[in-house]
Amino acid sequence: MRIKSIQLKDFKTYEKIKINCDSSFNVIIGPNNIGKSTIIEAILLWEECLKLFIQGRNNKKLYIGTKDRYLGFSNLYFLRISNDSDLFFSNKKSTSVCLNLENGDENYTLKFNIGKPESIKDSYFKVNYKDSCTDFEKLSDFLNQENLNYTNIFYTYQTKPISQIVKNEPFYNNGQILKKISLGKSHELIRNKILKSKTRNNTIVTEKFKYLETKLKNILEADFQIKWKNNNLTDDEYVKISIKPPFTKEVDISLMGSGFLQILEIFSTLQFISNRQNCLNVILIDEPDSHIHSNLQVNLLNELLNEQNIQVFIITHNENLIDSVSEKGNILFINEQIKKLGEVNKSSKETFDFIKNELSAKLLDINKKQGIKNYIISEDENIELIKSYFEIHGYKNNETEYISYFGCDTIGSALVIGNYIKNLSSDSKIIIHRDKDYLDEETIQKIKEKVENKGFTFFTTKGVDIESNFIDSQHINCLYPELSIDDINNLIDEATNETERDSIDRILKRYALKKESGIKLLDMYNENKERYRYGKKVFSRLKGKIQPLIGENPNLLRETEFLINDDLKLETEIVE
Repeated sequence: MRIKSIQLKDFKTYEKIKINCDSSFNVIIGPNNIGKSTIIEAILLWEECLKLFIQGRNNKKLYIGTKDRYLGFSNLYFLRISNDSDLFFSNKKSTSVCLNLENGDENYTLKFNIGKPESIKDSYFKVNYKDSCTDFEKLSDFLNQENLNYTNIFYTYQTKPISQIVKNEPFYNNGQILKKISLGKSHELIRNKILKSKTRNNTIVTEKFKYLETKLKNILEADFQIKWKNNNLTDDEYVKISIKPPFTKEVDISLMGSGFLQILEIFSTLQFISNRQNCLNVILIDEPDSHIHSNLQVNLLNELLNEQNIQVFIITHNENLIDSVSEKGNILFINEQIKKLGEVNKSSKETFDFIKNELSAKLLDINKKQGIKNYIISEDENIELIKSYFEIHGYKNNETEYISYFGCDTIGSALVIGNYIKNLSSDSKIIIHRDKDYLDEETIQKIKEKVENKGFTFFTTKGVDIESNFIDSQHINCLYPELSIDDINNLIDEATNETERDSIDRILKRYALKKESGIKLLDMYNENKERYRYGKKVFSRLKGKIQPLIGENPNLLRETEFLINDDLKLETEIVE
């Protein structure tokens, strides 16, 4: 059984769209915040709706679909929503998620309608499948014929980056393992899944974990041995697994790196569920880039393509991986134009080459301009403020080219542009700008290292955007000395407080955090407002407050020593 297509109506960022899927492997790509992860969320939400209707006494049948059942807001912890309105497109109050399934010659159109109550906020959603009663009946008949039921016909597993695993892991039975995985806690039982994957009929001890060891070797290009260390299954409370890396001593599995654990997590789960015939086994992988080296991700892809009886959806920014899979025509590319058209189709190699021209088009004019010494590659679509900032640092307009990688997605696109420029003009100074946004310092540092390893200069903002760099009391006092630093600080505080709602709303919308994290989010903002306030809004409000005090429209984009970033400032040429 496979997902043939996914249809969404008024769901989060999608007004109406149909996504036509490949039966085995789908790579979802597109610009940031376009709705890639929303597709994965839609599949998870569909499965959660299904669980609502499974009859307790007869799990081969569903409760009647024309009557609403109620899905608690807190049950949707896997969705990036801060309130119930975030589930819907624009100001709509209802949505639908439909999976079109195919099983041999049979097709099932299975749609759930989801709405929210008029009066009670963030409490529950009303769910029904009144438009798909006939197809659900057909599916129930099939389950009876194959001796299956609704609790084991659909299996969706979402793998996420793993930084570490629990130190002590108790023994679990198969039912407990499936339950944990369904709750998104798969990483808590990686040892149990490894144990379940061992080849029971193999009398050779060293080949008990041959399947997983082969996967590790093919992906990591090194030999690892998995060793089961329990001596007494009757008395031992915890599963004991150790790893013998090549050329070094054996260690407990909890001491292995995140990339290694990620690979074991994926394939131990696949081994656990791969023998489920006539079932829908869906694997969802969001951003494997986080913990698996980019060069090894192609190896991971090849191993996943060799798996049987599963359907994979993966979101990635790794160009090598995308190029590799594009040969098979399994790319699902989404941008604003495609969203307006309302249908996503699998892209062939030729189509994907055309898609890449979105980035290539930004390179066309680079080699046509003479006298350019500096290239500023910015994520901002409107680069006027960035331009002002670099002019302050001595970057002359006739010697500096500004290139926006807005819409091309991630810092990787900027590096592609930078490499292109470097090949054309090795003497040029190349600076890559990335707003700090809401990234933590560790992530910013990793991006900085990526950029600098290519020989480029990295620039990030003080706060979430470039406007934050100009919100500085000493800078403003230097421009308008009639305003004291204390008075300016008070004006900045007022502008910050008056735009606080905008700042907090932007964080919520950007990350769409679940309700449980709202308090942590507010604490984060209140502890460091200078870092997390919405600079664009604060800067505009601050200028409005300064204007009546100085009798003119303030120009805060002029140079003062307090704006200077020593890493950016150009050395002044000395004329003899």
